Amino acid sequence: MFDFIAVPMGHILKFLYDTIAFQNYGIALVMFTIGVKTMLLPLAIRQRRSTLVMNRLQPQLKELQDKYKTDSEKLQAKLAQFYKENHYSPLSGCLPQLIQLPLLFGMYQVFSRPLTYMYGFSAEIIDQLFQTIPSAYQGAEHMKDMSILGYYSSHPELLTQVSDILNGFSLPNMNLFGINLGIIPSQVFSMHTLSFENMLQFSLLLIPLLAFATSWIATKTARYSMPNIPEQTSSPNLSKYMVMISPIFSGIITITMPAGIGLYWIAGNIYQVIQDLFLKKFIKEK
Repeated sequence: MFDFIAVPMGHILKFLYDTIAFQNYGIALVMFTIGVKTMLLPLAIRQRRSTLVMNRLQPQLKELQDKYKTDSEKLQAKLAQFYKENHYSPLSGCLPQLIQLPLLFGMYQVFSRPLTYMYGFSAEIIDQLFQTIPSAYQGAEHMKDMSILGYYSSHPELLTQVSDILNGFSLPNMNLFGINLGIIPSQVFSMHTLSFENMLQFSLLLIPLLAFATSWIATKTARYSMPNIPEQTSSPNLSKYMVMISPIFSGIITITMPAGIGLYWIAGNIYQVIQDLFLKKFIKEK
């Protein structure tokens, strides 16, 4: 669905991998994530300014809503006039988010299917490679690429057995500091990895733990950086639960998906923290 975005993104990721990422998929992924997030920074600045304006206008909006709460037609007319007089559009805060969505979906496709979008492998070749790996390494159907890369990164000596399928292509290096980014963290318990030689596989569990931690920090930072958000004093427990939803969701997702997706999640969270602190300090209402 988002191939028109994913295909050029795959070419850019391959360029980074081949040139400045030391031919390491994890480093290329982090560089690419930083690049895309930085490209989207003007949208974040616009959204921040829109939020600041809305915050300033909130008391007057509340007065209008209270004054005309029994007459919805007149309320809508007054609100339209109020927005026009203050040069504000209620959609201005949503537009940046809508623009970002296709890019984010495109990034997800590229990161979950690197053989397809980075190397241009056909579905037939990917299916043939997928059939050569043990069931313990076989993940979701829509992430065959990562299952293949995860298995052959752990067993590079077996690549000669599929050389006729690869037809001269080399698979990308998926190991980052000893972590195989093609493996799903939850799979480490079913791969007979209790031997000393394979203990590094358990470092995969750092991915969901770091995703949880960085997501929690990003959520707290986002709340801190937003201007004048009233505390929910009437239900403090509900507020605490809401803060934990995103980190828990992050942990669950990243323990059940290839570690490369988790690395993208972590890099995005760290960037988001830095971005929120930057916006709070330097971006003011025009």
